[in-house]
Amino acid sequence: MPTALSRTLSPAELDQLAAELDAVRARAVADLGAKDARYIRRIVAAVRYTGVAGRALLFASVFPPAWVLGTLLLGLSKILENMELGHNVMHGQYDWMGDATLNGQTYECDIDELAIALIELAGSSLRRVLSEARQRASSERSVVRSSLEVFMEQLNTEAGYLHLLLREGRVGSEAFMQAVDRQLVFFEEELKTDLIRLEQQNGNRLHEPGLVARGITRLVFAMGSMAMNVPADQQGPFLEQTAVMLNMLLAGARAMGRQESHPPV
Repeated sequence: MPTALSRTLSPAELDQLAAELDAVRARAVADLGAKDARYIRRIVAAVRYTGVAGRALLFASVFPPAWVLGTLLLGLSKILENMELGHNVMHGQYDWMGDATLNGQTYECDIDELAIALIELAGSSLRRVLSEARQRASSERSVVRSSLEVFMEQLNTEAGYLHLLLREGRVGSEAFMQAVDRQLVFFEEELKTDLIRLEQQNGNRLHEPGLVARGITRLVFAMGSMAMNVPADQQGPFLEQTAVMLNMLLAGARAMGRQESHPPV
């Protein structure tokens, strides 16, 4: 039985929680003012001046103390920019100021590059794991089932690669969502190759295997987005429903493939 810490909230409790969160937000917004604006502008100035000073000292790096100090100042500038300035601005914390340079939707920060690199690492790691699962599969059922089971297992690993792709693909910045979409295209291309190989082994032909691979990938990731919000021991229904939907998709593509191979006279 679910404990008091994990039970589903009633509609009344959800409404109460929403009201409490709205009240917290209202208090925070009401407290915003000149003090906060001064703070973030001082951080902007600190980033700018430490960066300029660090680069200037590196130009004089023929002197070892200047090289050390320049490196430290440039490092401090990047730390302040990524961890204090960029992190807060990208979350929209200073949109209320109406300053275009501090708008969370348009602000560009070096941290984007790190996040995109993590998305690419997550995508390549997951593709390798799922590809290995498909290579080991020996029957139609085991291909669908084993791939889905591995996918669901990845929802609960400590590495969190799948969570990163699912989360940033829905609520991340435009650059993050584009990076996730590129990874999904890679999934589709690899899956298309495996589908053609496996169907040929079984004497079948798929209609538009590229489109089938796209449909499977997008469906599985959509279901994964829902499944990641529930405890691991409650994810079984998502796996079963997804397996049925995938088999229906494959059965339809095979039927259309047979019609293409043997058109009615």
